[in-house]
Amino acid sequence: MLKATYYPGHSTTAKRVIERHLIREFGLKPRQATYHGSHIIEALHNKGIIEHVPEDTARNALFKINLRVLMNYKV
Repeated sequence: MLKATYYPGHSTTAKRVIERHLIREFGLKPRQATYHGSHIIEALHNKGIIEHVPEDTARNALFKINLRVLMNYKV
């Protein structure tokens, strides 16, 4: 999903990409997408695919995607 929708310079955060995907593909309501999206973000963070941007201290909502790990990741 992130491979298809995220590319360098993309203005949408990974969190919003994941939530939109859950809403469109699985028909979840926005609150459900936020809940399940947070678990997906946590799993991606544990695998080293994404990490928080250190400059975003106020909201802690921006992520940096490690494209090398993402491209090499096998499902």
